[in-house]
Amino acid sequence: MTSDQHATSAEHASSSCENASPVDASKLGLFRQSLWWLKLVQVRFRFFVIVLTSATLVSQWTKVQSLWDRWIWNTTSMAAVSSVSGAHEFFCPMDPGVLSVWPAICPICNMDLVPRRRMEAQILPEGVVARMQLTPYRIQLAGIRTTVVESKDLQYRMSFTGILKNFPPQEDDKSIIGFDAFPSGSDIELFHESRSATVSLHGVANRETRGTVCSNMTVVGDGWQRMSVRIVLDDPVAFPAGSAVTATILVMAGEVLASDQSSPLLDSEHRIVCVPESAIVDRGSEKLVYVESMPGMFDGVAVKVGRRMGAYYPVLSGLQLGQRVASSGAFLIDAETRLNPSLAAGYFGANPSVITATSATSPIASVRKIAKKVDVPNLSDEDQKIVAQQKICPVTELLLDSMGGPIPVMLGDRKVFICCAGCELKLRNEPEKYLAKIPKGE
Repeated sequence: MTSDQHATSAEHASSSCENASPVDASKLGLFRQSLWWLKLVQVRFRFFVIVLTSATLVSQWTKVQSLWDRWIWNTTSMAAVSSVSGAHEFFCPMDPGVLSVWPAICPICNMDLVPRRRMEAQILPEGVVARMQLTPYRIQLAGIRTTVVESKDLQYRMSFTGILKNFPPQEDDKSIIGFDAFPSGSDIELFHESRSATVSLHGVANRETRGTVCSNMTVVGDGWQRMSVRIVLDDPVAFPAGSAVTATILVMAGEVLASDQSSPLLDSEHRIVCVPESAIVDRGSEKLVYVESMPGMFDGVAVKVGRRMGAYYPVLSGLQLGQRVASSGAFLIDAETRLNPSLAAGYFGANPSVITATSATSPIASVRKIAKKVDVPNLSDEDQKIVAQQKICPVTELLLDSMGGPIPVMLGDRKVFICCAGCELKLRNEPEKYLAKIPKGE
């Protein structure tokens, strides 16, 4: 641009300023002043605005999440589930605590979530008579604690109290001092001569001696009779006659269960599988143990146990080694199933009165999920033939590809396919039971 052009532009600008009215000039000044104040607020207060916005978002996160879920539900393509109304929900049959309001995949077993009507009763697994799901807050509030079912070397303890007295000497002319004990009817068979006992003196600490069961006899009274055993001291001068003593006899659990004609569950080292005494809920007609099938969900399982041995019961049936049971607060879970029957009534088998004309087995149309499953390892031609013949999982009796399978498991020389990794433990613990579900011709 030449000097003449610059001069011309300056003349035009000066003439335009001279021609501008005082009102336009004041408006221009006000606009610039407002713009200056807005920039000042932006610089000075932007940190406070960010903090306030973040605090509002955190405090209203539940509403925001609800709005987001509603928006996702309305905007996501639901052509695959057009037949499912808002009165339905999706759950995992293997892990019933996993629920969703739209189609998804179970994060635990990789199974397609199955649609069901809300509050519709579901069939409980075999052996489960009650089910209760609790929130972490309620679990902490009730003080519920779980313990792993394990195996131990148990002993049965019997204690008898009596007053020492002198008995007539035997053929060897040795003096005999002891007392007669009266065991219960179930303990009679555990007594035999030469069984040892520990005899302690009342009121005196660390005063013990050894004793022996020397004979069994029947005491007859007026219209009654009762078995008694005589426990004598190995050392006749250890305690004087007239002393109050307690005799303790320990018997191995295997001998006790054999006398009861009971067959306990054993581990690989032939130790007895046992459950804590505090985990047993005695309902009179049956004994229940609440097994934690998944975090927060407890299944009431009917179990058979032997005699109590210390703080444990030997397990005869109903439990498996490694399961987690509610050892503290089990009676609170059981009380919850009784005080709130509507919660437990969501499952067929939890309460006989729940079974009505409504069919829990009427299937809703199977819905494929929007999410993508984990890839299944490639199978050889021989494995594919086995899968085609087997068709179903022997544990869940569902299709082998329904939960991310088929997954091969070797049982000796036989290869069996299951639907998910969660079925492997049950299959290995009871192979005969589940292999029987596979037809011999397949």
